[in-house]
Amino acid sequence: MASNYTLTNSSISDEDNWVIHIDKMFRELNLDYLRDYPVCIYNVPKSLSSAKPEAFTPQLVALGPYHHFRPELYPMERLKLTAAKRVLNNMELNHVVKNQNLSTYSPKIRACFHKYLDFKDDTLVYIMVIDALFLLDFLQHLSRNKDQEIHHAEQSNNDDNEEAIPLQKIKRIMENAGVKLTKNAIIRDVVMLENQIPTCVLRRMIKTINSNMDKEAARVEIGTLLLNLCRSVSPLPIEQTITESEAGKHAHLLDLLYNLIVPSWEQENVHLHRGDNTKDDGGQNSSRTSVTFKRIWHVLEGAFGKIRMLLEYIIKCLKNVPILLPIGTVLEQILKAFHLVSSTTAVVDHETDGAVPVTIPSVSELHNIAGIHFRPLEHGGIRGIRFDEKKKCFFLPRIRLDENTEVILRNLVAYEALTKRDYLIFTRYTELMRAIIDTVEDVEILIDSGIIDHKFMDKKPAEELFNGMSKSIGPTNTPDLENEIKKVNEFFDNTEKVRAYRIISKYVYSSWKLCTLLATLVLLALMVLQTFCSVYDCPKILKTGTGTGTT
Repeated sequence: MASNYTLTNSSISDEDNWVIHIDKMFRELNLDYLRDYPVCIYNVPKSLSSAKPEAFTPQLVALGPYHHFRPELYPMERLKLTAAKRVLNNMELNHVVKNQNLSTYSPKIRACFHKYLDFKDDTLVYIMVIDALFLLDFLQHLSRNKDQEIHHAEQSNNDDNEEAIPLQKIKRIMENAGVKLTKNAIIRDVVMLENQIPTCVLRRMIKTINSNMDKEAARVEIGTLLLNLCRSVSPLPIEQTITESEAGKHAHLLDLLYNLIVPSWEQENVHLHRGDNTKDDGGQNSSRTSVTFKRIWHVLEGAFGKIRMLLEYIIKCLKNVPILLPIGTVLEQILKAFHLVSSTTAVVDHETDGAVPVTIPSVSELHNIAGIHFRPLEHGGIRGIRFDEKKKCFFLPRIRLDENTEVILRNLVAYEALTKRDYLIFTRYTELMRAIIDTVEDVEILIDSGIIDHKFMDKKPAEELFNGMSKSIGPTNTPDLENEIKKVNEFFDNTEKVRAYRIISKYVYSSWKLCTLLATLVLLALMVLQTFCSVYDCPKILKTGTGTGTT
């Protein structure tokens, strides 16, 4: 199995094994292969997968070396071998591997994977050949059958039609093995980043099966199969028109899908718009006020803490002197007041630290308060997102939601984060959708606007899908999209209802902290006075003082 070698202790045997392991890795590194076959299949880091690990780990079928030997996926080996035998068309697997010199292909395979593959060459080649043949069989099946035809084929009783690739027969076999086989379950596993099969391996398999096929024909064949799958599963509109030959040049299926949704182009030097440098005095003043209050609360909390410790020590000492018990009683009341102040500062500090500014209001707020309408983009995809102030329309790309959407979106975000140094436009798009969708009402508005197609998903899961998306782990560097978001925020802030709310918040709500502080101090003073007067007769003292003054 693939593993990362770790030196568990400093014993001589472990050190020797480590040296052997490193030397083996060094000898297997081939700079030419690394240049011609750059790394394209990565392990998803926990920073991206922790929110939902099952979206990045195959649940039914393992493709490639990362998950091949997971015991819970072993039942699918029979299905993979069945598919491989069907694609090979009576050719022996051993004959294909040995006679086609596929063992020499191992360095190229290793170069495609980010993680070191601790397999022998023959083992690795067998893994890739079997999994590649299974994937080819699945892609060919999807290409020959529409969704309705697949459903009809699964319900039919014609189990002897080998040309139609009888999934119903295989399904029955796998269900007997304890595995519920569904097309969508396989699709979700096929699009996962850690479960990718390099396109170069698929091309080699097609050429192996069809000995008369040249390199270009193999590229067109695999490109056609991958394009068909991408078009059928893509949750967002495919904006780029490419040939089958160009599609066959992409690193793998997920790489092709990403570039179809987010076409690559030569980026010019992008500068921030002039409007981006405009200072929002109100926002800055509010921020400064918040920081000032926070600092005051921290100073008060520190002072109250020290005084509280001193009072506790004095009270402890006074309890041993009976004559000073009244003073101890007074100090206990004062101590209670300090506990009250400390709890207040703790609440304020918690609210201040937990307050995360919303990048953009929700769909329902934009629609109901600012009167902004939402319209689907006719073209442009994610890069075409824009806000038209005159028409009060926010244009967003259409998105189709089904049981595969979340897995596809999460793996596209992970692939972008691991392969793109900057301009994480797809990641920023998912963050935008996460920000504007807070409730089912937001989903309903986008459905009515034609932006969300939810035929295969209920509204509540649709809301949870976007709210569960992970945030970016670094700067996205998307100034154009940021400018559109800023235009929406400015339009929303200039709405009369919002401006009135801002004024109330600024001059009423924002002063409650100061009022709380003053009220606490007044309460503290009254409690001290009450306690003092309960021990010493204040009316008598005041009367005596008044009488003396009169005399």
